[in-house]
Amino acid sequence: MLPATGPEHISPLAVVLATTLIVFTALLSLVVRLKLHCQILVAAARCILQLGILGYILKPIFLYNAWWLVVGYAFLMLLVGTFEAYARPAYTYKGMLVHIFICLGSYAATFLAFAMMIIIQIHPWYQPQYFIPVLGMLLGSAISGISIGLSTILEELSSDKDRLELLLSLGASRWEATQSLIQRACKVALTPILNQMNIAGLVSIPGMMTGQILGGSDPLQAARYQMIVMFTIAATTAMSSVSAIGLATSWIVDGDHQIISARLSQRNRIAFKVQHNMPHNAVHEYNAMMRGLAHAAAMQGHWQHDEFRQLESVRAGAKQMPDHRRVKHEQK
Repeated sequence: MLPATGPEHISPLAVVLATTLIVFTALLSLVVRLKLHCQILVAAARCILQLGILGYILKPIFLYNAWWLVVGYAFLMLLVGTFEAYARPAYTYKGMLVHIFICLGSYAATFLAFAMMIIIQIHPWYQPQYFIPVLGMLLGSAISGISIGLSTILEELSSDKDRLELLLSLGASRWEATQSLIQRACKVALTPILNQMNIAGLVSIPGMMTGQILGGSDPLQAARYQMIVMFTIAATTAMSSVSAIGLATSWIVDGDHQIISARLSQRNRIAFKVQHNMPHNAVHEYNAMMRGLAHAAAMQGHWQHDEFRQLESVRAGAKQMPDHRRVKHEQK
């Protein structure tokens, strides 16, 4: 049996010593001229501030162990996560914030309740030492999946508008026309969590297992906890991402099988700086060029074959589609 010892006490001086590693990273950025030293220092400062505030917030929640405090803090986490996922995509549409909130909140709550009450069987169900950390991991992964998936599908709907209109005019439904785009966005959204599951235990020790081992828990029990949490994270990320992508697609391509371009808008901001003082138009053109090159490289070798097969399939079935839909798209 392992000795029942807790983690070592960390003093403020230890944190100060750890910040020297960030200073070293910022100096490396200066030497290599990455121009990221300011961002590194700001990120480190935010990390210290945010984690410090989190510690002071969680202390009374853990102390009083009241369900309304736990649920209230969980709702705050959900709101912050919703805005974070909403702010990342370069394109947006009216109602996207509500869609993200519904997808993120519903599936996170459902799978968290299943894991806590049925699998692990926590009593009471709102114990903060279980509820809050697991919810944080679920939301963190789901936010990443939703933001990546929405970024992919919205950019595809904007750049691939002509091809989609051609498929729709030939009689394809909105799901038939956008199927390849939705599949690609879902695959991109689920890639990070799949990578985490593939390397867990071999290359890296996941966060929850690390925390339990540092706290003195049995490594075998810690591994079992991590398996449960990892599978719950995967389910939450998959369902919330796929649902958000589906809602976005159904909003931009409506029930009449028409692309409503007015509903899709690009944010009026520069996400990344390529060079300092670079004009906005030059940055936009550079980013568009790089996205086009990356897209072309990724699709080369199978894109033409897939598109030809899809167009032939649509043309073959166009005669069987209702005439009024074809007439409507041709008039458009």
